[in-house]
Amino acid sequence: MKPRHDALIFDADGTLVDSEAPGLEVIRQLAVARGLALDSAEAQQRFRGLRMADVAAWIASQLGEPPDAFTERFIPAVRQ
Repeated sequence: MKPRHDALIFDADGTLVDSEAPGLEVIRQLAVARGLALDSAEAQQRFRGLRMADVAAWIASQLGEPPDAFTERFIPAVRQ
């Protein structure tokens, strides 16, 4: 029996589920917990569409922390 399709492409992010807004809220909450004053609207505007490394580097710069060391700790916390 031959399969009806050669391939299936699943693109749920932004198509079926918009995970960007809740994901950015997690980033904002973690940044605030580390001492950054940042409201939800600013986080959405500032971080939407950016790579995680760029987001972490910006937060590190605002907190006056070395970006590499901060990123190594921050990104795993966001993904957790």
